[in-house]
Formats: sequence, C-alpha cells, structure tokens
Amino acid sequence: MCTTEEEYENIILSVNVKEVEITESAKSLIQAIKDVKVYSCKNLRNALYANGYKQDHDVISDYDIGLIENLSPKNPLNSTILERSAAVQTSIVVTNQLFLAVNDIVELGWLEREYFGTNKTKWDEVLFKTGDHKISPGFIEFSGGMNDASTPEKERRDVKLYSMMIDVMNGYPANVKKQIFCIRFYGNLLLFQLKNTMFFEELMVYEEVMFRIQHAAIIVPRTIRQLIKFTSEIPKLIGWKDAVVKQIEQF
Repeated sequence: MCTTEEEYENIILSVNVKEVEITESAKSLIQAIKDVKVYSCKNLRNALYANGYKQDHDVISDYDIGLIENLSPKNPLNSTILERSAAVQTSIVVTNQLFLAVNDIVELGWLEREYFGTNKTKWDEVLFKTGDHKISPGFIEFSGGMNDASTPEKERRDVKLYSMMIDVMNGYPANVKKQIFCIRFYGNLLLFQLKNTMFFEELMVYEEVMFRIQHAAIIVPRTIRQLIKFTSEIPKLIGWKDAVVKQIEQF
C-alpha cells in the first residue's frame, strides 16, 4: 500500500480529471441563469429564450448548452418514478447530451444490453467504442428510481457493477491503462443528501492497488435553485467524459 507523500501525490495525479473550459456561449447562458433574481419558471424561461438561441449557436461545438436548456412546466421528477422510467428523464438525457459531440468515438447502447466481456449480464447501458462492440470503457447502472425506497446498501455497493468492471479491466491489453468508468443513478426518498443523484466514477489500478474515484456527484435538478447548482458541475462532467474518450482511444 502507498504510505509516502510522494506516492500519494502520484496517485492523485494519475486519477486527476481536469475540469474542461466550456464554450463562451455556455458560459453566457450559465451566467444568465445565475443572474436570475427571483427563482420563478417565468424568469428562468425568459433568461433561456434571451440567451440560449443566438445566431452563432452551433449544436455540436456548443453541445454543453444542451445540458441546461430544457424546462418542463410540469416536472415529472417531483413524483415517485421507478428505475427505468426515471432513467428516461435523468441518466439517459444527460449521458446522451454528454457524448453527443464524440459519438464517432463512443457509442451508447441503452437498456438490456450485453457485453461479451461480462457473459450474459444485462446492462442498463454500455459504453462502446464506435464500430467495435468488443471494446468498452464503462457501464451505466440505474441503482434505483426517483424518490423511491432504494436501500442505502444499494447506493454504497453495487456488487454486479464493480465486480464486472474489474473483470473487464483485467482483460485489457497490456498497453492500455487499467481504468474503467461508470455512471450510477441513485434516488432515496428519505436520504436528502443522496436524493436523485448521478455519480460519475472511475475504477483504476495504480501499482497493483485498486482505487475507486468519484469525480462528480450531481443531483438531477428539479428546481431552478438545483439547476443553477447543476450548471457549476458541467465542467467536471465534461472532464469525466474526456477521460472516457482518452481511454477508448488507446485501443
């Protein structure tokens, strides 16, 4: 095990995911949202209309705007939703937007997908290398629904997910860095700090020691106040995505 300060610093450097400098259009939109004085749907909608659809907006280069521009007059996330239904409103939406600009590198396979490296296991989502489904840098698991009674044990330890991630990572070629990624969605009605949260995580090996790193934990926004908090996490999410892309480019 690592004990020295130098070894500790080396580990931190090896798992560091840098926040990405987002586009000026996204910065302007985020700032406009943060500048809303009264948190009402009308004021937020006006800010989105005034700042979100400029003539120089490009759906690919400004893809990070897609993570924050949607608004629903009747938010389904305020009710209790089971696992798959919740994913349609949360994990699937965010992840699709996150990988939109790199879908020539990373392909998303949703719902009941199999990966040859995990036998007949059914996954909520598999991250594939585009055009080669024998290569995967990670998985997504819906560890519960929206505002439901998922147990704290389910949040702390998803046995299927991490045991399979280890198997896949151990099967990587010798020249590929031993790291693999995952997203988990977890919702618990009683635990506010874990309510409707997406975890962006990584499992990696450093000098034969395995580390689990949580790069970001975001509450899926249901209110304007939560949306404003979510915007501050976007650079972390894009940094995590870039790490996935770098990993898959090694194959």
